[in-house]
Amino acid sequence: MTRASTSFFLVLYALASVSIVLAGGPSAAYCVDLTTGMKSVLPGNTADVRWTKKPTSNAGRCRLQGVLKIKPPSWAKSVSFHMAFEKSNKWSFNIGDSPTNDAWGGDMLSTLYDAEIHSINKYLRVYRSDVGGSGLLTKSYAVKTAMLIRLSKNQLYVTNYEGYSYYKVHNGLFAFDTMYMGLNRVIRRLSGSPVANRKGRGLCSVCIYFLKDTVRSLHDVLLTTGGGGM
Repeated sequence: MTRASTSFFLVLYALASVSIVLAGGPSAAYCVDLTTGMKSVLPGNTADVRWTKKPTSNAGRCRLQGVLKIKPPSWAKSVSFHMAFEKSNKWSFNIGDSPTNDAWGGDMLSTLYDAEIHSINKYLRVYRSDVGGSGLLTKSYAVKTAMLIRLSKNQLYVTNYEGYSYYKVHNGLFAFDTMYMGLNRVIRRLSGSPVANRKGRGLCSVCIYFLKDTVRSLHDVLLTTGGGGM
């Protein structure tokens, strides 16, 4: 592993550890280094995070691709995604409620609960589920060097630590049941279809962890105390 890739991973690892403590834990953090494919789990209550598509090999720096299936433990009220980027290009990540989310909103009619978030180059796009009326909820030029996305049932918080933050409560947001995450690709890529080439590069590492508090409760505490990002 190169010194640069090690630093990406250690920074995300440290951020996840500190955030778990500050936000009240308990949790385990499942971390993936997409410069090497290395995976680690911080000590704690291990969550159900597993590969549905294992990372490709020899894809180049910050270009490894894979898909994770994420099932919150029964005690969890929110899930956080800490990501580090290096020149995000096209679809560097895609987080969705549906196993057939493939960017630009909606899925292959797998479920009405198909909210999703994805990058497209430097832009962040958030889409409502069919339950919440579908369609684009927000679009922002926000994907830079790092990003935190925190989700609860119908609640969302995003920050890039560089001045951008977004907080929303909406019935079209995530159902907070089983979720999926495409790493340097969309969740569903079907060979021979228009979505076959929906992949990207630039996501270098991600740490996923769960918390016992909702996004709204954490946000309210920060407003009361005058704190910064969650």
